[in-house]
Amino acid sequence: MHMATKAIHKNAPISARKVRAFRSMLIGLPVVVARAQLKNIRNKSADVLSALLNSAVHNALHNQKLEERDLFVTEMTADKGLVYKRSRPRAKGSAYAYMKRTAHVMVVVGKREEK
Repeated sequence: MHMATKAIHKNAPISARKVRAFRSMLIGLPVVVARAQLKNIRNKSADVLSALLNSAVHNALHNQKLEERDLFVTEMTADKGLVYKRSRPRAKGSAYAYMKRTAHVMVVVGKREEK
């Protein structure tokens, strides 16, 4: 029995809401298919997830001695990270506040369990 292998990116410079949109699309897919899906999406969250998926796969290859063709995306989470509060100058000396949101993203890959 092999454990699942994960990769975590804390404080990724994107809001968690934008990353969560891809969760249902990726969970359960083989790693090869998930990579192809992410490669065809032109989106910042796809770039973050693609790098994280590659990291999780390499962790599984190196630490668990698993084969890439056996790996599936078993879990993915995108939680709220730090929120940086910033301001922009506006008319008449006032300021416009905005928030730079970050996310804690985790991708877990593992072998599909036989039943």
